[in-house]
Amino acid sequence: MSFLLVPLVGPFHRRFPRYNAVTVREVVAAAEPDAILTTALPPGALDDPSWQDVDEPGLAPVVRWARDAAIPLAAVGEPSPDPDAPTDFVRYLAQSAEDHPALRRLADARAPLEELLGRALDLPRIQRELLPAVAAFHDARADAFGEGPGTDWLERRADRMAELLAPWSDRRTVVLTPVDHLPAVRRRLGEASTDAEDRTRKTCLPALRHASVRCSIPRSRARRTTPPA
Repeated sequence: MSFLLVPLVGPFHRRFPRYNAVTVREVVAAAEPDAILTTALPPGALDDPSWQDVDEPGLAPVVRWARDAAIPLAAVGEPSPDPDAPTDFVRYLAQSAEDHPALRRLADARAPLEELLGRALDLPRIQRELLPAVAAFHDARADAFGEGPGTDWLERRADRMAELLAPWSDRRTVVLTPVDHLPAVRRRLGEASTDAEDRTRKTCLPALRHASVRCSIPRSRARRTTPPA
């Protein structure tokens, strides 16, 4: 079995017509998972309706679909102890030196990331271009600041998320993961993880040539199970 990683891009789902919230649900459904996890929320968050306040538009359609299909669903994220820390850290550095070398390196690594986010990306381009750019930015940030508030404690948090994922490794599990920490989580999962494919486009696009053919989201073939303790 393996973890199938499905990236979440937060508010950019509204700007990416080829990878919007409905696309995320279709990608998950086409994978026919035995379980669905998300690192976008901490454990237990899905039990409280307030989770819907999180700006991850791709999450809600999957949660509804999973509950309708009786597929085990859980949150396995490790939240930041201080979400404002990275911004504050950069501001303090900027105040200490107008042209700090670490900030120049960080700006150079951020530029291709910002350029990509200005385009209308689909899943293949997110995996092929955006995720490597995110990883390069994280590496530059870690080199400049070290693990801690400047990196939002990413390495420590990714370690914890990998621990929470481990009990689910005996089944075909989809993991909805924000792109901001997907590369770090994937490094820890190693060969146990694979990238999701947008198989719905491959299936549906030829069908659009025939007016009598409709594309549908497959129901899960999963054996209904309860989450591990």
